[in-house]
Amino acid sequence: MAACVQSVAAIFLIVSICLSWLVGGTSAPPKIGLEQKSSGSSILGLYNGTDFVFRGSSWSIVQMAKLLWRYGLDLLNLDTWIDKFFTYFERIYAHQQQGFAYTTVSSLMDSMSPKLLELTRTSIKSTMLKDGFSERFIDELTMAAVRVNYGQTTDVHGFVGAVSVAGAQSGLWSVKGGNDKVPKGLLQKAKVNLIKATVTTVSLASEDEDDVKYEVEYMEEHLASKSTKEYDIVIIATPLHKGSSNIKFENFPAPFISQGPQYYRTVANFVQGKPNLKLYNCDNLNDFPCVMVINPEVYYRSFCTNSPVQDSSNNKVQNQAPLVYKVFSDEPLTHAQTTTLFESHDTVKTVDWLAYPRYNSSEELSTFQLYNRLFYVNAIEQAASAMEMSTIAGHNVALLAYNWWNGIIEKIDELPELDGQVKSEL
Repeated sequence: MAACVQSVAAIFLIVSICLSWLVGGTSAPPKIGLEQKSSGSSILGLYNGTDFVFRGSSWSIVQMAKLLWRYGLDLLNLDTWIDKFFTYFERIYAHQQQGFAYTTVSSLMDSMSPKLLELTRTSIKSTMLKDGFSERFIDELTMAAVRVNYGQTTDVHGFVGAVSVAGAQSGLWSVKGGNDKVPKGLLQKAKVNLIKATVTTVSLASEDEDDVKYEVEYMEEHLASKSTKEYDIVIIATPLHKGSSNIKFENFPAPFISQGPQYYRTVANFVQGKPNLKLYNCDNLNDFPCVMVINPEVYYRSFCTNSPVQDSSNNKVQNQAPLVYKVFSDEPLTHAQTTTLFESHDTVKTVDWLAYPRYNSSEELSTFQLYNRLFYVNAIEQAASAMEMSTIAGHNVALLAYNWWNGIIEKIDELPELDGQVKSEL
């Protein structure tokens, strides 16, 4: 049994690690010795393109008091709302711990709760209005969370909106030294034959009632010619939409079409310099907030300090050189836009990519299984694109592959009962 991937992707490493646990008869994840990076507090600023509708404080207690003054009980109700969301969401971990897997995104979400699946069929604004939140809260705080996380508005469906709001809560953390240590650490632990190559074609080599074989064509790094290998199982861990993937699927009974919606362009502009303090009515850099733009007509989405991957207390250079700021936008900042936002700047670097799907108020969810033993991890992104979602999808696909290969059909698209008995509801 083998799998192939287009690039050295964190999602594929998750799948590989999960498969190695399953084949080895263990469910315990490896420890890769990562440290949590400490994070300082920041001033929250909600900006409409002209003025701040909310401006916090460097004192966390004062900032919380200001939030309560403007948003009242909505802020208190949010914690209960998110806790309820997570109560449903966390059920998938128990299901996966027991070896259950799902062939579609809908069935996976339904296994968490039919209420979470229902969230993909209405906008986050309609959902929160129905749950008693005010329009001010939704148009300001929820809008800011969705704009920063997905570059879109509160017209996105309720599930991805809830993920956005949950991601804006306190308690999140990053890895000291950089989050890329997660896939690197997994790679060191995974017992896989990793081929550093770009896949060009996946062909259906042979198929009968009992078996299927795939031929994967790929171009290895630093080699001029292509190579091919035969596989029993193929796992795709890259989005299959136009503009992102050039993988061809050949010799299948029906042609493969682009999977899922169009992806949304995001540009991260990293600028080392001094912000235009007058533009934001700031007296000094200590007063400069993390600017979160709630007006979708403004050419940027957020403008915040970009913390170094090492703890700032250990970074002597940081106190000497100009700070680095990250500005999210739909397109690279022009020179004129950069000079508007910054009083002076030294270096500008951009990261431009198709980051996540363009979400609708109601979403048609896709499948993890494109064909017999041909699986697609990134189908999960139609529900929400996030590292945790990719982890769940990777584990799900690993379980699907394992269960199909070993004939454990009773643990595919079924729900476990509390007493360990299988409950068929999907």
